[in-house]
Amino acid sequence: MTHAGAESTGLPALREEISSTYTSIPAKNVVVLAPAEGIYLTLKALLQPGDHVVVTYPGYQTLHEVARSIGCKLSFWQPELNQQRSWEFNVQQLEALIQSDTKAVIINFPHNPTGALLQKSEWQRLCACCQTHGVHLFSDEMYRGLEHDREAKLPAAADSYEKGISLCGVSKALSMPGLRIGWVAMQDTALLQRIMQLRDYTTICCSAPSEVLALMGLRQQEAILQRNMACIEGNLALLRDFFREHTSQFEWHEPAGSSVALVGLTSGESADSFCERCVREAGVLLLPGSQFDHEPSDDFSNSFRIGFGRQNLPQCMKQLESWLDG
Repeated sequence: MTHAGAESTGLPALREEISSTYTSIPAKNVVVLAPAEGIYLTLKALLQPGDHVVVTYPGYQTLHEVARSIGCKLSFWQPELNQQRSWEFNVQQLEALIQSDTKAVIINFPHNPTGALLQKSEWQRLCACCQTHGVHLFSDEMYRGLEHDREAKLPAAADSYEKGISLCGVSKALSMPGLRIGWVAMQDTALLQRIMQLRDYTTICCSAPSEVLALMGLRQQEAILQRNMACIEGNLALLRDFFREHTSQFEWHEPAGSSVALVGLTSGESADSFCERCVREAGVLLLPGSQFDHEPSDDFSNSFRIGFGRQNLPQCMKQLESWLDG
């Protein structure tokens, strides 16, 4: 009997293909793993109890809760509504959050759940801030490639800064979540080695068939992204029209990227109550902002996330409109 396991760092051909998506990251500086595992192992390898961490918030829970579980002190970098009533992150506010014991800045752009995206000049300022203070920049780039203006696509953190760490995968932009394939890429080889040491205690390696399928997807990524962006653009137009017709109940906040948006509820009903009634009576699932474990604020207290990356969104919005008008 011949037994051949998958390589712990990932299928070599897949790592080469991933490397080709960066400008300065060789294949040996890429580790293939499940995306959530990439967050967990990287933060476990990087952080110590008592370290200070700045993190975009609200967001994917693991991005802040792993740091909290280690015993880190957290400061939250939160978005605000600008004059155009779109969500944005102010880099000046991030700079004010940096402390003498800050070990890492953890970010997510395009941002989940708001769809916010930094301008390229702001990105450069962010990287310069991290470099000045010598902190690692951990960048969740799972929605990278779904910028609504392709010229607005930000550089990868791993290419932008010697202490930049890029987390990416095939779940979002390439619509292959069932494979559970992602990766971390970085210039910091010492940190990469610590991640690999810890991985011996988690999954050890990925599913070999999943790695092959991910490789096939990456080799066709331009075609997949073109298809997905066509779906997103059509759905965005539909959402703009829908919320323009229902301004007495909702406030639309135009996202700059991703396939999600955070919408304000202006009817006076709580978002929790509205979303519960919506799924029970209309069969349409929306996610109230409270589920992001976000502390109430004037802007976030009554919002819900809506996804628009599926082909059946027109049917969903028709059901929602019929229920609202009923």
